[in-house]
Amino acid sequence: MSPQKWSQMVEAGLRNLQALKVIWAGSWIDSCLGILTSLQELELTGVDGCHHRALSSSLPKLSLLKKLSLDGWSIPAYLWTPSSFPFLEQRSSYGDQWPPNLTELTLWRTKLNRNWIVALENLRELTYLYLGLLFYKGNEMICT
Repeated sequence: MSPQKWSQMVEAGLRNLQALKVIWAGSWIDSCLGILTSLQELELTGVDGCHHRALSSSLPKLSLLKKLSLDGWSIPAYLWTPSSFPFLEQRSSYGDQWPPNLTELTLWRTKLNRNWIVALENLRELTYLYLGLLFYKGNEMICT
């Protein structure tokens, strides 16, 4: 759907939308996401580097969010600003970057390699780590 069509739909009555689930990130987020200030649940998929600017300016406007899920190839840590989401109860991220203040992490079918083990070691606030099926690709895992 084009950004113009999204803008028209938002103006026509979607401003009070409370849940937007499993929707593909696209150019529409530039003009529309920040307007949906009643959102309590947002699940975006296909997040990439070209969406960073729009997300960083729009997400802080969604102060009522209780559940946030970002799925994509590039999800930078600065998108996870806890003070921007005072009511956030659940967040999940599927991508290649994790917020540095992460306290819980579930790895499932990720097939991580040794480089990712180093990234895990840098998560100083991590208190819960669940390692599910096919989380690691290799014969031996060494943690320091």
